[in-house]
Amino acid sequence: MLRELVKRSWELIEEEERIRYIDEAFLGSLITLLLDNNFVLIEIKTMNEYKSLTFEHLDSWLRVKLDIFPKEHSLAEFKTVGSRALLRLSIGAPSKLEKFLKFGVKEMLSSRLGSVGSIVYDYDNYYTYVGVTLYILINDYIDENLNIDWEKLKSFLKAIEELTAYLEG
Repeated sequence: MLRELVKRSWELIEEEERIRYIDEAFLGSLITLLLDNNFVLIEIKTMNEYKSLTFEHLDSWLRVKLDIFPKEHSLAEFKTVGSRALLRLSIGAPSKLEKFLKFGVKEMLSSRLGSVGSIVYDYDNYYTYVGVTLYILINDYIDENLNIDWEKLKSFLKAIEELTAYLEG
């Protein structure tokens, strides 16, 4: 009986460890997805659980920023609700003076609209960014065994493409 109790104890510990890494596996899969689509990682910022990554496309100079805030979860929460995160997906393009002036007003107005689903504008290091905050269930993209659903993950590439249209406007 003791052997079974010890075995089950280790199974639970391994299961908890695995779900702790699901957020990192999700971020790693997004990095892989962008690298496979001709982006290079040019900047990483971290503070506790918050991570910010900036990528640049090798041909178009388009930049993608990923700001991710994983929500802490216990094993019970993971099993019932799943692993959740706030993800701000932003697309940036080099700014021209006339576009900077036009986006300056949008940036000021959008700073008041930072909620999930709102399109927001920002200016940083000669780049104009347009972004959207998403509340995502990481389990939609990665299962508890850390298997990645690459087809679903590609929806982020479509989102990048759709956000780019807001830069033109």
